[in-house]
Amino acid sequence: MRRACGLVAFDVTDPDRVDAAIAEIEAEIGPVDILVNNAGLQHRQPLLYVSLDDWNRVITTNLTSAFLVGRAVAPFQISRGRGKIVNVGSVQTDLARPTIAPYTAAKGGLRNLTRAMTAA
Repeated sequence: MRRACGLVAFDVTDPDRVDAAIAEIEAEIGPVDILVNNAGLQHRQPLLYVSLDDWNRVITTNLTSAFLVGRAVAPFQISRGRGKIVNVGSVQTDLARPTIAPYTAAKGGLRNLTRAMTAA
């Protein structure tokens, strides 16, 4: 975790670092009123040739990170009775291309994670 000028950089795919960073931000910088989950990457390769490691890297970065950071921020927002979480999707949620299957799957999952967050 690195901190400079009111910013805290951390690995959004590491649950312990996420929890520590959000706690630090809330304690030392101020409340997270708006969280924008926008971490993302692609791995361009036909689905039949995508390795499990590459699949997991895309899913973890594009989907699991939104769960982790949202889960860390939400209790603070709920206790204050205010706050927003914005999960950035993609047109690829509904329009698959032959070389970005993990990305499409992650963005589709993100859409439904967002729905689940509103129902929690």
